[in-house]
Amino acid sequence: MEAIQPFNRPVAVELEEYYRAIRSYIAKVTSIPGVRSAYTMGSIKAPGLSDIDMVLVVDDNFESGDSHQLSTSGIDNRLFLHGPVVLPKSMSPTLQYVIYATGLDRRHGEDNLPAFEQLDAEVANTLRMAYAIDFLQSRQVQYERVLRSRRIDQRAWMTRLWSLIHSEALFDDAGVEISDSNRHVLERIRSLREQWNESRSIDDREFIEIFLLSMQTSRSLWLSALNYGYERTDERTDCLKFRANNMLFEFREEFESCEAGFWRIRIPRFPVTIQHVKANPIYVAHLAMYGYVDANLVPATSTLDGGCLAARARHVRQHQDWIARHCARAGSMSGYTGIGSGSGGLIRRSAAFLVGMVRGYDVMRT
Repeated sequence: MEAIQPFNRPVAVELEEYYRAIRSYIAKVTSIPGVRSAYTMGSIKAPGLSDIDMVLVVDDNFESGDSHQLSTSGIDNRLFLHGPVVLPKSMSPTLQYVIYATGLDRRHGEDNLPAFEQLDAEVANTLRMAYAIDFLQSRQVQYERVLRSRRIDQRAWMTRLWSLIHSEALFDDAGVEISDSNRHVLERIRSLREQWNESRSIDDREFIEIFLLSMQTSRSLWLSALNYGYERTDERTDCLKFRANNMLFEFREEFESCEAGFWRIRIPRFPVTIQHVKANPIYVAHLAMYGYVDANLVPATSTLDGGCLAARARHVRQHQDWIARHCARAGSMSGYTGIGSGSGGLIRRSAAFLVGMVRGYDVMRT
């Protein structure tokens, strides 16, 4: 098999350049009517690898025509790897249900965003596991794209590898066990980052090896989080498939964890990319807690707070709908809940599954 080739290697960046980029962005957005406050999120502990995360709170009736001015594009694309999280004022209390926001530092305006540490203990534990499950599942398509193309964006993936360390913190804070083999991979990710901080260089061979190991660790942690949160009451499930938006889910007992692929459907002037997620049936129990599928499809009990998960799905959907109306050109990030926005509530059973590939949200047993 052809070796994976790194490209877009990280370059050394001085810490002052981060501060300058943050000041430039804040000066730009705070001059826009309707922007109430601006926060940075996270930390900058590996200049050249760390990126800048911004959270903005704006008026609920923010003018959509101004939304392009909230974009981070053009400030410093080495440091801003994605857009801000833009929240309307009325949704600011729900921030921690939409994204896992730690290390919030107010840089402008009102102090109106809740810290994760302020949450009720049961709610916090449920959200920790929800973020671990959803985040680790979302990474699988990105892994598959690298395996298919045999090319890897080293700058972007050094950041993505580090995000597994954040998953480790979620597990540790929730009291969920991590195997020694997975701890070993996580330690190698730390060592790779330390190598960068010391020498401003990355060994390509070691990087690729850790990337491949991290894929297995990601899948293993995903299944551990599900098994912590859910216990099936019926261990036999027929093959189950359903489609929602541009995602095709397939659940079989022989799928031990979660994998993802994708393919393109060639329709004249309207190409469609379908993500194909193959997962263990226990994942259906998690999607059911969000209200996306019938809970009877895979009966299970849960140690997680069902009301909290339902609230998370609702707040994410409301946030995405608000962005579509008011901030479509800001490049705003939002929450991810496996199926995402526009799921139309409960996915219905239907024999006409092929029709569902084009419209609707259909379930098929085989």
